This record gives sequence, C-alpha cells and structure tokens, in this order.
Amino acid sequence: MSGSVKSTDVKSMSLKIPDIRSTNSGRITISGKIKKNPFSKTVDLGYQTKSISSFIQLSKPVYKPGDSVQFRVIVLDPDLKPPSGLKMITVTVQDSIGNNIRFWTDAKVNNGVFEGQLDIASSPLLGTYNIKVEANGEELVSKTFEVKEYVLSTFEINVRPTVVPLLEHQALILTIAANYYFGKPVIGSVKIDLYDDENKSLYKLKQADLNGMLQVHLPFTEPLSIVELQQDVNVKIERSSRIIRLRYTNTSTE
Repeated sequence: MSGSVKSTDVKSMSLKIPDIRSTNSGRITISGKIKKNPFSKTVDLGYQTKSISSFIQLSKPVYKPGDSVQFRVIVLDPDLKPPSGLKMITVTVQDSIGNNIRFWTDAKVNNGVFEGQLDIASSPLLGTYNIKVEANGEELVSKTFEVKEYVLSTFEINVRPTVVPLLEHQALILTIAANYYFGKPVIGSVKIDLYDDENKSLYKLKQADLNGMLQVHLPFTEPLSIVELQQDVNVKIERSSRIIRLRYTNTSTE
C-alpha cells in the first residue's frame, strides 16, 4: 500500500490482516522520503485470535486513602457487540504487594458491562494496585491504578528554551525558573536528563544549583540527526517530575 502525507499532517490508514493462522507475529514497515531524505521504520506486531475482548475504565488513575475506586468492565465480541454467550466474569483487585483484597467471583455482565466499586481503607498499603478480569478460566484484561498520599506542591517549575532549538546547535540552552506559590524563589539543586523520542539518552546533568532561576547549556553526548522537519527532545527535570517536549527544527533546505 502506498500514499502521500504532508509533513504537517496526520493520516490514518487501514490494512486488512491476511490469514496468518500459522504464526502469531508479524512486522509492518513504513518508508518514504522527506525533502529527498529517505526514512524507514519497522515495528513488530503481535496477533491474537481472541473471540472476546475487554477493557477497564477507571474514574481516575490515582487515588488517596479513603477514596472510592469506581470502575467499569466492558466486554465485546469481534463485531464490537456484547457477547451473547457470556453472562458472568470474575474480577479480582490486588494491592501493591499482590494480596487479593476484593473478589467478584460471579460478576453479572449486563449488555457487556459490569460496574464495580472498591472503598480504599483510611490507612492502606500505598503503591500500584491491579484489577484483573477473567472469563471461562482465561484472563481477559488487567489495569493498574495508584494509591498514594496526596501532597500539595508548594512551588512551580517552568522550563523554556533560552534560544530557538536548531539542529545545528547540537545542544539545548534552557532557562529554568522555580518559585514558591507565595512568590519567593526556590533554592536547591536539580537534575536534568535529555532523551530523544525513542527514549535514548542525549545528556545527563547530575546536579545544578538553583536559586530561583538557572540557565544551562546542555550539549548532546552523541550527534542528533533527523530526517523529518522536526524532532521531539524530552527534558526531564527530576525536581519537578515532569517531561517537557521541545520542538527541534531542521533548518536544512533542498
């Protein structure tokens, strides 16, 4: 299959899956050219011949002690309709160390939907909890959520490029500003990591002193080359626990 996509557009394409009963894996390769620069990307695909699919919806991804977890399990057949032969499912909730803390052994499915609720204790184990759904002895789906103490952040960190990032720089020059909500500057230290869009490390700054504002020059440890017009670089500031995407621009012309 072939087609054309402008560099600023997003386009979806549908591919018919052939009869691949002899294997449960495959590959898809996308290749082309941008401004005479060839590119190619291959991704491994997995294939499952499941007659029933399921997914879990949560009221939110993070809960605190004393909250109620409200969730919905939706079960569908290959035609995206409620399966006619499935009336019951088993739902299990596990805490952060794998203990089963709640069971629904004969959860009734109404029109392909089961709704449940779990009340979190006032002093629970903190961490990642798991909801698992089974039918006829087969696991259909699982989903995790977090239980943690809520701590109100007392300061805000803003990160912006000091100059427009260009490919020829082979570096990022950033301005980092940190202030408490009542206006005073934050004094401390920060760690900064740079990654490309495939999570490959571009630079690591172990520690930098911060007194309200900081400017840093971060040269890439390896040359960054791009075939597209733009490239995402992920900037992780450990103190703020956030990843900020900056748009990298290729200034070369035809």
